[in-house]
Amino acid sequence: MRRLRDRISRIPFETMNHSGMVPDQWPCKIQGPRDFGRLRGIMRVVKCAMLACAIVVGSLMPASGQPAPNGPVPPVVTRTQPVTPFGWYVIGSIGCAAVSPMIGTVILGRELTIGEVYHTTLGCMLGPVGWLLADALFPPAVTGTNT
Repeated sequence: MRRLRDRISRIPFETMNHSGMVPDQWPCKIQGPRDFGRLRGIMRVVKCAMLACAIVVGSLMPASGQPAPNGPVPPVVTRTQPVTPFGWYVIGSIGCAAVSPMIGTVILGRELTIGEVYHTTLGCMLGPVGWLLADALFPPAVTGTNT
């Protein structure tokens, strides 16, 4: 619609002959700027009529994805396995290792040191053994703030 309106507005009215037709252009009966409003109103009515037809036709036709009323029911196929306890342990460990440094940063109000991050991450993965392993890799250090 916008393209049609732009094309019509580029036609100078001086080039029209006495019948209102533009030479070497598509035939039109537009006599002046007042007729553009009529064209816009007609297009609005046409759009509403097409929308109403689409709604009526769409509501009367059955959806093709619905089975027939008394047709055979397709079998239910389950291909997933339930999550094992070890799987839940791995999922929980990964979640804990991702979230615990964030929580530590919020609680302390500062960025964690690398040793603190490894303590929380290995603690999530291995429990108390992870704490001992983190102490062996990164000995605890006293951190102070400059005041």
